[in-house]
Amino acid sequence: MFNRKNIIAGILTWIGVGVIVLGGIFGLMLGVTAMNIYGSVGLWWLTPLGYWVSGFIFGMLFIGLAEVIEQLHKLNARNNPIKPTDSDDFVLLND
Repeated sequence: MFNRKNIIAGILTWIGVGVIVLGGIFGLMLGVTAMNIYGSVGLWWLTPLGYWVSGFIFGMLFIGLAEVIEQLHKLNARNNPIKPTDSDDFVLLND
């Protein structure tokens, strides 16, 4: 999962993991705060649950986008292999 050949896909994967982790941490912190405010009313668990679910959904969205970019990169590399050149000159795309 973390061994990406495309830099953008790797960055998006790490952003997705970070969003999931931060959603969990913020859910715990604000859940404890909400528990102190609401007490035993029973509504305090909605706050951390909202942060956990939204963090997981948006984190997986980033990871899924990274996977799409990685698969397109692999498909492009397989269909259009780079031809080695003998010189260090620029190669035009239409050649």
